[in-house]
Amino acid sequence: MATEASPVALARQGVRRSLKRFSRRPPHDLGLLAADAGALEPPIRSVLFGLARFEQHGRSLAQTHEVVAGPAFTAGGFTQGLFFPRLSDNIRVLRRACALLDRQARDGQHLGPAAHWLLDNAALIAEQSSAIREGL
Repeated sequence: MATEASPVALARQGVRRSLKRFSRRPPHDLGLLAADAGALEPPIRSVLFGLARFEQHGRSLAQTHEVVAGPAFTAGGFTQGLFFPRLSDNIRVLRRACALLDRQARDGQHLGPAAHWLLDNAALIAEQSSAIREGL
């Protein structure tokens, strides 16, 4: 009869396996953790833009732009008249993708995180597209 290992024993085994894998790393990888390499910095050091800074940045960007009558985009030949059909096409593609993902989920197929995000936010995306149409 096999005995079950305790959670502590299982954790120790996992740590031992990780240490073995780590010790087999190439020397140049291990150099990243050398004491003489200096202190490690946290991946996110601070908030770059708080709410007030975003507002100020938005105002400064707005001041650098000029509003002109005529086509919205001229460099690539896009005009405001082409914006709404493209928006409609994009929304149509997103709806078809959501329908497909929904069918796959109902059929028990695995969906990745991006698919879950799209399904979770489909209503918000539709609402935002309506707001874009009304706002422009």
